[in-house]
Amino acid sequence: MNWASRSILLLALMFAFAARGAEDDRGRVAPSSRYAATWTYDVTAGANTDRYRFTLTLPRTIPNRQTVHTM
Repeated sequence: MNWASRSILLLALMFAFAARGAEDDRGRVAPSSRYAATWTYDVTAGANTDRYRFTLTLPRTIPNRQTVHTM
C-alpha cells in the first residue's frame, strides 16, 4: 500500500470515529453537530509520466443523515 492509499485510509478512519464523537443521550448524533475537513494532496510525477489519474470520493448530502454545506 503506497503513501497516498494509506493517507486516504487514515482520513476515512478519522471521519468514521469523529462522526461518533457528538452523540446525544439517545446514542444518535445530535442534529447541530458540524465537522470541517481540509484535504491537501501533493502529487509529484516522474520525468517519464505522461498522465496521472487521481480519484477520490467527495461527501454528499444524504437526507436525514448529513448535509454538505460547502465544498
